[in-house]
Amino acid sequence: MTRRRWALTIMARALETLALEYKSPQQARLFTALQPVLADSGRMQNQAALATELGVTPGALATAATRLRQRYRALIEAEVKSTLENPADLAEEMLVLREAWS
Repeated sequence: MTRRRWALTIMARALETLALEYKSPQQARLFTALQPVLADSGRMQNQAALATELGVTPGALATAATRLRQRYRALIEAEVKSTLENPADLAEEMLVLREAWS
């Protein structure tokens, strides 16, 4: 498996797990609306309009986006860690993942 494919697989598994955590209809709607920030360098387009559409304040939406990114990152780390014989290698493997993704 190439490094890029490995990185994509790890990220897809983490995203799947994250989506499952957003169970209620309101949470699922929020997840769908914010999912692009996971791929777009964390930048949110039309934040005010999206907040209005979701019925939340722009600040609450920004906080939700930050939490979503943090949780996604934690899930990616957990996926990577599950592939390691030595958990101490996590930092190095995360660098490999970032390089493969770039």
